[in-house]
Amino acid sequence: MDNQQVMTLFELGWLVCAVESEGCFSLRKQVGWQRPNGYKQKSHFYPMIELTTTDRAYANNYRRLLDIAGIGHYDWEVAGTEKTRPQYRTKVRGMQRMHKFMVLLIPYLVSKRNRAEVLMKFIEHRLAQSPTKPYTQVELDLFNELRNLNGYRTLQNPRDYTRDILEYIHKG
Repeated sequence: MDNQQVMTLFELGWLVCAVESEGCFSLRKQVGWQRPNGYKQKSHFYPMIELTTTDRAYANNYRRLLDIAGIGHYDWEVAGTEKTRPQYRTKVRGMQRMHKFMVLLIPYLVSKRNRAEVLMKFIEHRLAQSPTKPYTQVELDLFNELRNLNGYRTLQNPRDYTRDILEYIHKG
């Protein structure tokens, strides 16, 4: 009997197509905060991909394939209304998880390959240094490049809307 925990080439191709059709690569900003007891969490970026569909069987299959690949993910459902169908969402986020996922996907991506490569550059740059090191201009440029590739057109850049990050950048 075949080992059910080994992803076939067909299944890998299916997962790549799911990412190409339903996935969105992004660098998200986590805004810093401070607790009343004085504990501070600095603002930071984290890489992620989100897959969203209204087809439960489709979502269950790409979740199963992520499990086979050993890639951690977060799953949730958004209830439908009278006028909308329920949505099934899956996120892979974080430097280590995304690095593992990107190594698997990038060789096979076509339409989203440029986004994935920019995100992978950011991930590799951050993994090569201490996580507490301030963001570099290279990393901020990669953030903006990915935003532009995703169609985000604005004059804003991270320093315009996140003073915490600007402060964090200039501390190091």
